[in-house]
Amino acid sequence: MVSPKDIAVDHEGSVYVIVNTTHQVEKYSAEGSYLHAIGGFGTKDTQFQNPSGLGIDGSGNVYVADSGNYRIQVFDSSGIFIRKWGSVGDRDGQFRSLNGLTVDIAGNSYVLEDASARMQVFNATGNYASHMAVGDGVSDIARSKTGDYFVLYTSNNQVFKFKTDGTVLARWGTKGSNPDQFRSPASLAVDANGNVYVVDTLNHRVQVFSAAGIYRGEFGDLGQGLGQFNSPEGIAVDSSGKVYISDTNNERVQVFTVTLR
Repeated sequence: MVSPKDIAVDHEGSVYVIVNTTHQVEKYSAEGSYLHAIGGFGTKDTQFQNPSGLGIDGSGNVYVADSGNYRIQVFDSSGIFIRKWGSVGDRDGQFRSLNGLTVDIAGNSYVLEDASARMQVFNATGNYASHMAVGDGVSDIARSKTGDYFVLYTSNNQVFKFKTDGTVLARWGTKGSNPDQFRSPASLAVDANGNVYVVDTLNHRVQVFSAAGIYRGEFGDLGQGLGQFNSPEGIAVDSSGKVYISDTNNERVQVFTVTLR
């Protein structure tokens, strides 16, 4: 795969990876075998322009943030088109940018927009439900089992934790290379226990924090060997706790079992 970006894993262990150079989403088996691709450059249904985010619901349907077309497209696990929604604009249900996407088991989707400084929520059929102001500089979002939102701000090198009403519960991060510091972090994910994994891209590592933002460990450094990264960008954590990383400039996906202190 060439320059993999965002990544998602379904309940069967199949892995979906955004490849921006081809404007496609590639699907792989749990063992890493290539299965098929969705998309290609264009504006028609099943085509994308610079896809930027992935999510998977409890039925295995795949949600793609089709950033350049200002919409969300949904496919079944075989890559068959189901529905789409969105257009360019500032109204509810419209987008100026699509910078992060997460989907819950019920199929509700949560979409970050840096250009409009908000997160929009949609139900399983794509109908607008609500929105929350998040400020600008946002790049990715994850949602815990308790319903709290974790929002990544790449330009500020910070993570914010929000309640559903927009109240800030915690925030952490500054620019640097020490623990608790980041250099252009690209994405984040939350595991079943509420631990937050942050892809610290230019430090070529993944840092792990508690739900309150307490540092719990890290893994990775710059290189091409197993367990090393070169500007990683995407992350997913499956139901068993395995961590999947898009090791972008090494053009591969790596899978980890992480032991936290």
